[in-house]
Amino acid sequence: MKLNLQYSEFEKKITSFIKDLEELSKQKISNETEYDELESSFTKVKDNCASYIESVISKDIGLELSNLIRYENRFNLGMKIPLTQKAKNLISRIKNRIRSVEYLIQIIKISDPLYLGKSFEKERSNLTTNEKATFLLSKLYSLRKTNQLWDTKMIFEFNQVELDNYDEARGVTKILENNGYVETIGTKDGLSAKITSEGKLFWEENSKPISKKEIETNMDIFISHSSQDADTAKLLIDLLKTSFNLSSSKIRCTSVNGYRLPVGASTNDLLKKEVHESKVLIGLISPASINSAYVLFELGARWGASLPLIPLITSELGSELLKGPLSGINALNCCESAQLQQLVSDLKTQLKISGESPEVYQEKIDLLVNHSLKEILPPNKNIETSNKSTNKKSNNSSQNNDDKIKPYCEKQWPDDYSMRVHCIKEQREAKQDIENSKPLDIPEDIFNRILEKAISEWPTDYTMQVHSRNEQIDAYLELNDL
Repeated sequence: MKLNLQYSEFEKKITSFIKDLEELSKQKISNETEYDELESSFTKVKDNCASYIESVISKDIGLELSNLIRYENRFNLGMKIPLTQKAKNLISRIKNRIRSVEYLIQIIKISDPLYLGKSFEKERSNLTTNEKATFLLSKLYSLRKTNQLWDTKMIFEFNQVELDNYDEARGVTKILENNGYVETIGTKDGLSAKITSEGKLFWEENSKPISKKEIETNMDIFISHSSQDADTAKLLIDLLKTSFNLSSSKIRCTSVNGYRLPVGASTNDLLKKEVHESKVLIGLISPASINSAYVLFELGARWGASLPLIPLITSELGSELLKGPLSGINALNCCESAQLQQLVSDLKTQLKISGESPEVYQEKIDLLVNHSLKEILPPNKNIETSNKSTNKKSNNSSQNNDDKIKPYCEKQWPDDYSMRVHCIKEQREAKQDIENSKPLDIPEDIFNRILEKAISEWPTDYTMQVHSRNEQIDAYLELNDL
């Protein structure tokens, strides 16, 4: 968005339109003629204000802003309305336009290019989800005294922040809401929000700059994670300690006893410091962590500072969780033993320390892999051995479990309910097919590898799991005939 004159001149002119509308709102109406004259004057002021906005603001936003002033939601019910009621409605419409113009001024004030005179250090099209969340919270913080709810999608657009789609503004806002930093009211295309007291405190604590003198290199590994992934984090710590004989003081993990922050420490200050000072940051990537404002801020701070960052996927959603610049970083997966071995090898290089031989820590890798896979593989194909009755019971329970299917179909068809119903039915059938899979006429170990590959590649799409499984089986049979 670009303003073709000084903001002070723009504000002065817009304020004059507000004064004109205020004068109109004070007029008395005693007959139809006075009503018609007032409505005509009101329309004229509206049109003049909207035309002025279009003339001084670039076309990419000017028309959208002018429409806020020019158009009203009015309904003609075909009924004759008494003059007194008509007059009351007209005065109400004029006052609503005054509020719309005042809203417009505030919206433009928080536009980064116009009001703050600053620009992002990188292109707005390359901002991470974390940076967008940080940006939105900063804007809502600047509007905290207005105590109004602001259209978050409009804030992004006015500041030329590129969104992947209309749902991204809603998603970023929901991340902040889920952490208690904003409160929202839903709209058709997005959300309107205002910052909460907790959000104000969080922003004030985390926006303080850190001086170079405060940054020391004491921490070797910082594990950024959601508290919901504490069990995974604990298994990862066991692997790291066994692999490198690291002392507890060299690892920070706030959800695991022995690796938490010191008693009495300022949580936000110390975490912010250690996110920057640690030699390596491992980000546990799961549905819970990717919706945690703390995790997003930590990952964004590391990425923005070009410091060593290792995304470690722990969820069945796999690489689907990695968006923006994070998707360009080579991530490792807890579900694969070879990738955890690579993690240990890479950490040896980055930490510049010698580690134990693989035989020493392989058991820890197996435990972490088993833990990560237990929610992915169907019960009768789980890598852990279990008796038939246990498998049968677990399988029946799994068939009625739509925890993954319904959210998946809702994401695929957010506005088409008939297709969502079709999707759910199709996914349920495919899920049952996968869970009842049998080796048929190929070796069981080959079949299990094919099945595991299909599940790991398409963790949330059961129809694609079936397709991948069948495709691989056909290829294996064809290969044997060659």
